[in-house]
Amino acid sequence: YRDPIQAVEFSGISGIITHDDQRVYDACRYYGALIVAALRGEAKSQLLDNDFYWKHIQWFNNKPLTLEVINIAHGSYKKP
Repeated sequence: YRDPIQAVEFSGISGIITHDDQRVYDACRYYGALIVAALRGEAKSQLLDNDFYWKHIQWFNNKPLTLEVINIAHGSYKKP
């Protein structure tokens, strides 16, 4: 958690090792970013913020997420 960019990248690599799919890589990077943020003391509301990805874009080394993962990050799983 001390180096968010590295933590997020290694999270993605850990997923792609077993599942050769960009969506898996991105989902693992996003989940890794959530874990890093939680370890750094961010509140639940910040973790669930629809703009979490954009507020932490530098942690993703400015590599965009796939559309499917972006939609989930923006709250597609939330009930209206």
